[in-house]
Amino acid sequence: MSVQLKVGLIVNPIAGMGGKVGLHGTDLASFAVALSLGAQPTSGLRTVRALAGLVNEQELFDFYAAAGVMGGDYLEEAGISYTRILNFASDRKSGAGDTRAIASSLIEVGVDIILFSGGDGTARDIFSVIGGKIPIIGIPAGVKMRSEVFGIYPESIAGILISQAQSSVGTRVREAEILDVSELPNRNGIWDTELFGVALTPNATQHIQCSKISGESHADIGLCELANAMAKEMAPGKLYLIGPGRSAYLILQEQGLVGSFVGVDALVDGQVIGRDLSEDAILALLERFEKRELILGVIGGQGFLLGRGNQQISARVISAIGFDAITIMASARKISALIPARLHIDLGESDIYALIPQYIQVHTAPNRTILCSTEVPANDNVMTTV
Repeated sequence: MSVQLKVGLIVNPIAGMGGKVGLHGTDLASFAVALSLGAQPTSGLRTVRALAGLVNEQELFDFYAAAGVMGGDYLEEAGISYTRILNFASDRKSGAGDTRAIASSLIEVGVDIILFSGGDGTARDIFSVIGGKIPIIGIPAGVKMRSEVFGIYPESIAGILISQAQSSVGTRVREAEILDVSELPNRNGIWDTELFGVALTPNATQHIQCSKISGESHADIGLCELANAMAKEMAPGKLYLIGPGRSAYLILQEQGLVGSFVGVDALVDGQVIGRDLSEDAILALLERFEKRELILGVIGGQGFLLGRGNQQISARVISAIGFDAITIMASARKISALIPARLHIDLGESDIYALIPQYIQVHTAPNRTILCSTEVPANDNVMTTV
């Protein structure tokens, strides 16, 4: 038998919990708040989605993980054997120190690559230990995922690892930026993206997301004119939900209003009636207003429309409002940089994908649009353009 690829698994079990309840990250400090708001664990489900495509290819891999909630539980659920390196009880809270401890143990056993489930914070914790010694690949399971080390979808992971294991020249890697949102907003009230280092990740650019491009570079004249026109044309008595990011936020700025920028804000008759709304708060507003519209931007460099940094706009929200009531805005430069012009949507395991249109218009300036295709994760570990 050929040499197996030694894969270390680290799962941040609380990653992503804050997304639907309007928090912008989940660590031990915010964990209790997330629970009090009704948050549910999500990273485990996304880990199992990623591992599903490896079940029939186990002979290619030699897995190492901590027993329990930080890895072993999900390998066992998927039916994948592994070597236990540490123990973590399945009902135990985890923190950054635990992630770093497991990363150190994986270095000691000599893994070829570390597979982790979490967001940018988890990537930073692992990178702080391993630097550029070992390649890493992330299952996208956090609230924020701006770094270049995440699979586009959890289902992307299987193909990446299988390719690495079957490579005749060993693990093929490239350099990738580790990014995270700044701790505090800048003087304009906007959260910047900061570079924390350069890691190694598999050279599988078709299946790994690009790093997020700062929205400030894309606030061109056409987009500003579009925001101005949309602000002037807002109908009385209609609910407008303004999604996260600079593009949509321009509409609030045009009216001299202050929103959350990183969350979902609600606007009616020129007044902000809700800031940084959770999934439940959005659904409650949709029940109150018969006339409503959701305005979304696109993540620059990545092409994500839903599933990155806006998890509160969930499958339930999309089902309640319908795609006909969604307006997408972005600069022409941002969309033109996406090759192909495709928008990614990851709402978890949901029947909503059948309702997503195959093509969506993106407004780039008054009376100007670009037609983009849409892509969603598929059950057979191959991405589907709907």
